[in-house]
Amino acid sequence: MRFRLYLSLLLLSNLAKGQTQQQNDSLVNVICTTINLSSTPTDSLNISSALEKHLFPYLQSLPDSQKNIILENIAFRLQRNCVAFLEFSKTLSPQNGDWQNLSERPKTKLNKESCDIFFNYKSYKYLEANGDTVRLEINNGYWIDHFLDGTYSKLKLKRSSDCEFEIEFIESNNLIRRNFSKKGDKYHYQILEKNNNKYLMTVEISGVGKISSFVIYL
Repeated sequence: MRFRLYLSLLLLSNLAKGQTQQQNDSLVNVICTTINLSSTPTDSLNISSALEKHLFPYLQSLPDSQKNIILENIAFRLQRNCVAFLEFSKTLSPQNGDWQNLSERPKTKLNKESCDIFFNYKSYKYLEANGDTVRLEINNGYWIDHFLDGTYSKLKLKRSSDCEFEIEFIESNNLIRRNFSKKGDKYHYQILEKNNNKYLMTVEISGVGKISSFVIYL
C-alpha cells in the first residue's frame, strides 16, 4: 500500500514537472513570436515590451516560491529557442573564448579516417562562451560535460555520418544546462578541421537553426 502511494506521488510529481516545462516552452514560443514581429527584433525596447506583455502577467499568477525558478527556466529556454533573444543577450554578455556565429554550416575538411580518430579519444576540454573551461568525457555512446563548480551534464551521442554526430540531452545538475535543455533536446555537431591538439567544430541547435563554431582541445 505504501509503495503504491509512493509510486503515485512520484508519477504525479513527474507529470506536474513535465506540464510546467510544456507551459514554459509554450510561453517562450509566444514571446519569441512577438519579438520577431518587430522590424527591429533585437532592440532592447522590443524585448522589454514582449516580456512585459507575456512574461510578467504569467509570473504574477504564480506563488512567490516558484517565481524565481520559473523565471530562470524561461530565460534560458528563450536563449536556446529564440534566436533574436539570444542575439540580444549577447549584447549584454559578449561571448569570450573560441565561439563564433555562422550564417550556414561549412563543409568539413576531414575524411572518415581523420574523424574516426576524434572518437578514439575519451578526454577533451573546451571553453564556454563565458571563458570557463569545461572538461569533456566521450565514452560508450555518452557525452558528459564536467564544469568548474563540480556539476555535470550527460547526453547520448550518436554518430550520423563520417564527420557528424548528434547529442541528446538526458540530465544535468548544472543550473544553466538543466534550464537551457530539457530531456530529449538534440544538438547537431560537425568536425571541420584538426590542427595539432585541437578540433574546429560546429554545433547547431536542432529545430532552431542557430549555428556556431568553437574549438575542442585534446
